[in-house]
Amino acid sequence: MNAIYYDKSVLDFFLTSDICLQLLNLLNWGRLKLKSELNDIGQNALYDLYDSKKFEVFESDSASLKSFEQLLQKSAPILLKTLKSLSEPDETGHETDYAARWVLIMSILNFSWRRNQYSNLSILLDLHLFFKDLRARELNLLDRLDVTVSYKTVHRVLK
Repeated sequence: MNAIYYDKSVLDFFLTSDICLQLLNLLNWGRLKLKSELNDIGQNALYDLYDSKKFEVFESDSASLKSFEQLLQKSAPILLKTLKSLSEPDETGHETDYAARWVLIMSILNFSWRRNQYSNLSILLDLHLFFKDLRARELNLLDRLDVTVSYKTVHRVLK
């Protein structure tokens, strides 16, 4: 039993990538838990439904990447742990602070999953890019990549 379950060479022999994927699918690997975490984090003002009053999320003194990372740790610990393990430094040992990327990844996941409910960060990012004179073509590209909303939506928000 120890050889089957704990010996890495035995596991590597039997657990090919196809078998691993089938096993994870059969176990419904974390799908419900991850959706629950996305739901929890989506309730925060940073990701929730767009409202112009929610600019204060970024204007407060506490709005730093550290506070956003703490929010992710509190609301989506498994998803954040997965992102952290995927971002571990390679053999060069060069470490980077990925907190901003994690915030954006969570935004993309939320926005892709429930576009009408979790649109705050996406619209705020689009408004920022719009006021930095990004052209409609680039904004629509980001919309097709599910990072932000469309150029038309930005104009509706501005009205």
